[in-house]
Amino acid sequence: MTERGRHARTTRIDEDPSAAQAETAGREATLPFDPELVRLVQFINAVDTAEVGLTLHVKGCIVSGMLISAAQFYRLLVSEFSDPNRSNGEGATTLADFYRPALQKVEKAIATQPDEELPDPPRHIHFRHAQTVVNGQGSFIRSLWRGRLTEVDGWSFGNFGPIPRLDHQIDL
Repeated sequence: MTERGRHARTTRIDEDPSAAQAETAGREATLPFDPELVRLVQFINAVDTAEVGLTLHVKGCIVSGMLISAAQFYRLLVSEFSDPNRSNGEGATTLADFYRPALQKVEKAIATQPDEELPDPPRHIHFRHAQTVVNGQGSFIRSLWRGRLTEVDGWSFGNFGPIPRLDHQIDL
């Protein structure tokens, strides 16, 4: 775009709020995301108990782990903060209480969703046993991870390392 075109576009948007809203709406309608990844996350959210190894490329970082449902993410989060053997006392209990309403909301959405329909398109993706690698340096291992789907540049099936079991004694 030429400098003149850039100036005309900026001036028009600055002077006309409806033009700015239209441009923002147009940009949001064409946000870069992979519809197949969105469908996969929808499926995992609908099934709720399924998980699959996945590796993402997110703005120069690699995130690898077990793709889980939003409900499972919140269950594990609340469980982690509620377990007195694994948490740091009162602060952790407060965090568990803070995340319980989010858990209840996603579980209610699953319970009321007709079996033949997928849930609404998700905005976030959730991992357990996530490993995040930044610039080829060390990684953060065994954590719960949540990210925006619109930030994912690429993805592939499979995760780093063995598939971790999900039971009561697992490191998340």
